[in-house]
Amino acid sequence: MIKKVDVKDLFFCIPQSIKNGLVMVIQVLMIGSFACLLENIQIPLYQEFIKNFANGSIFRLLMFIDNSTIGMLSVYTTISISVSYVRLLNYDKNSAPFACAITSLACFFIMIGFFETNISQGSFNINMFSGRGMFSALIASVFGSFLFHYFIRLFSQKSIFFADGTDSIFNTAISNILPATCVISIFALFNYLTIITTNCSCVQDLFVIFMNKIFEGMERSYFSGLLFIFLSQLMWFVGIHGSNLLEQVAAEKFTEITGSIVSKSFIDNFVIMGGCGTTIALLIAILLFSKRRTSQKLATMSAGPIFFNINELIVFGLPIVYNTCLFIPFVVVPLIMYTVSYFAVYLNLVDITINKIHWTTPIILSGYQATGSISGSILQIINVIIAVLIYKPFILLYDKKSDSANAENMNSIIEILKTSEENLIPITLTELKSPAGILAKNLVNDIKEDLQKENIQIKFQPQYNKLEQCIGTESLLRWTHPIYGTVYPPLVLKLAKESNLLWDLESFILELCIKNLEHFNQKFGSDFKLSVNITVATFYNPAFLPFLEKMLKKYNVIPQTLCLEITEEMKLENNKETNSIFNKIKELGCKIALDDFSMGHTSLKYLQDNHFDSVKIDGSLVKAMLNNSRSKDIIASIMFLANSLDFEVIAEFVETKFERKTLESLGCSLYQGYYYGEALSLKDFLEKIK
Repeated sequence: MIKKVDVKDLFFCIPQSIKNGLVMVIQVLMIGSFACLLENIQIPLYQEFIKNFANGSIFRLLMFIDNSTIGMLSVYTTISISVSYVRLLNYDKNSAPFACAITSLACFFIMIGFFETNISQGSFNINMFSGRGMFSALIASVFGSFLFHYFIRLFSQKSIFFADGTDSIFNTAISNILPATCVISIFALFNYLTIITTNCSCVQDLFVIFMNKIFEGMERSYFSGLLFIFLSQLMWFVGIHGSNLLEQVAAEKFTEITGSIVSKSFIDNFVIMGGCGTTIALLIAILLFSKRRTSQKLATMSAGPIFFNINELIVFGLPIVYNTCLFIPFVVVPLIMYTVSYFAVYLNLVDITINKIHWTTPIILSGYQATGSISGSILQIINVIIAVLIYKPFILLYDKKSDSANAENMNSIIEILKTSEENLIPITLTELKSPAGILAKNLVNDIKEDLQKENIQIKFQPQYNKLEQCIGTESLLRWTHPIYGTVYPPLVLKLAKESNLLWDLESFILELCIKNLEHFNQKFGSDFKLSVNITVATFYNPAFLPFLEKMLKKYNVIPQTLCLEITEEMKLENNKETNSIFNKIKELGCKIALDDFSMGHTSLKYLQDNHFDSVKIDGSLVKAMLNNSRSKDIIASIMFLANSLDFEVIAEFVETKFERKTLESLGCSLYQGYYYGEALSLKDFLEKIK
């Protein structure tokens, strides 16, 4: 069935589709920007080298990369936004993203007048494929995609001829002919009406002329410069390359340095520092004030490029485009920088701009070269400080809003995981196509970073016998995230497993526990046992046994006081390899326990073969036994097995005295749960537990 889409769906999908589409072309932007940077490093010896070495092959290579990336930016953007728009609206398979993108691309070529004589420019300008054509790219991709879907739905009930013996791709292509024809015809008709009624060569030409008309008759002054910056920033915020779109205005009004304060060089060097929005100040504000790891990492990655005024990473990665929290500073900061700089020159506090400086020249150096005076560099520094202070409250607001949204995503991802575990339905959280999936990927990066910094913690929950004596403890994973607080431990393990970090995580915990074992032995004696959880995946890891043996020797502990508690998220195989691992653990002297007994994949053969020294009754049985007689019967049966096969039984999730008494009446004499205390740090455990 074709999903129905109304006008409000179109409206709400536009900003997100543009943001997603712009992010999708970020690699092209960055490659092209760095090629452009390497082309234009303003060092005479360097320029002579790249232009003359091997007949200028290095320079030509950089030029090829620049022209094929930045020079074709609008083409790539049309495709990426169109694909993004289709995905957001969950179009039917017959309106596949590729068919929609091709249709939108045809509309883009119509809008920029690819086959028309440009009346205002003289002929078609190939630069329309670059950022200059971004207006047409946005219109063609968004509305072209919407119309394409509309006609797909409109014609879905029509009888369409399908050739015998052809595959589904061919039949899909045939079904898309009529919708694509309608969309392209609408754009062609609109473009034709534009030509005959406005004397312009295309819609893009009309838009450029309209923008230029705004400045018609205006003298070069403070107000014309202010308007130029405002419109440029406003267009950047909605995803249009404002500087390129207003290039003709800049060429006619501000390019030449004529002794006037306002010039393109003045704006570039004292306003657009680090790129549009004075983003060098935004980057510094993030590094100084933001607590979000993702923002900090993005700012760190962006620092090098922004130093050379290449800011696409932070503009589209944060993102700034359509980000309501950053709209005000992104637009207002450049206006304030312009005003401060204008009056600094007007009052003769700073020398007037006398030189044209290439846009990739770094701050401080560019200020000095533009004015020929150190006063230009000092003005840049003052401007950046002011801009950072303006950005600060908005960065904090952005953090707060992002944290609120991420808290909802955290609750969502935990619920997804719990549902998966309860229904035994496998799921890969990092592959989810949703905000929860994005959060999962970010958490993976944070887990990896904290593992490297050893910021993963463990706490210890005491275990008691019926005589109220503490006879052991279980180590429990606790990862405290700077934003989300203590993260649900099964989620940490799940993400570690999905990202191949499980062995790194569990080996770190195992070593930390063995290292701390001597503290428990010194206070509680050699009968006290420390239980450490290991997953079945780690149990079968070839590195596990050598690592365990190495750690026991390294910290010289009593092996019998260490109990390896196997969690049953996977089934233990009944084979020689499994028996060999069990026997090796026994040879090393360690105890073995089975977690969540009766609810997992347990084979009774391993109990029969005496591999396990103890089992832990699944907590759900303990919780249910007071209201479910069958749960009591199951626990009683487990105790009968324990007495027959000679292994200990520990009951988890014991939270009340009545539960403890009930368990004792069923024959269970070892307990763990909140009735006896929550998990404690090593220091608190040693101080509080007697």
